Amino acid sequence: MHESLKFLGLLSIILAWVSLLFLFKVWGRDKNMSISKHAAAHKNAYVTMALSESIFLPLYFIFIAFWFVPNFQLPNIFIVITGISVLGTLLAAWIPDATGKRGSIHYLVAYPAYICMILSVLLIAVCQNVSNIAQIFSILAFGYMVFGGIYLATHRNSKDNFLYIQVSFLASIHLSVLAATYIR
Repeated sequence: MHESLKFLGLLSIILAWVSLLFLFKVWGRDKNMSISKHAAAHKNAYVTMALSESIFLPLYFIFIAFWFVPNFQLPNIFIVITGISVLGTLLAAWIPDATGKRGSIHYLVAYPAYICMILSVLLIAVCQNVSNIAQIFSILAFGYMVFGGIYLATHRNSKDNFLYIQVSFLASIHLSVLAATYIR
């Protein structure tokens, strides 16, 4: 495990958030639309998000597989779960959230990716090799992610504040990983 790989986690997460902020700044935001629907609404937004995710998601996976998991002695299943999440998110970025068959495929790869993110946070929460603060934060993040998922699943017809719930969901996993990485 090379210590310089630690930086890839922070870099990939910063790039993810810069991409999201760019998406919302340039093409606007609607609190009732998902990130994917925002990107799919404009061809340039879709291409920008797909390309940026093609950069930061592999960096994130390298960080997880070669620094995070070995450093905290997490089980190898964490790499598999992260791989499914990264692959699903990457495919969802390249398959726009549109109507018809593309939309169905988009959801088919996006939802398992999100479920794997929840499992990742749970594994961080129960990991004995991260700080107590990181564990507590991850427990809270896990609770939020589960609650948010249940809320969205049970309120399918209501997309009120969907964007805020989704963005908070992503912040939860990112902050859990960063807390484990940088809070000792």
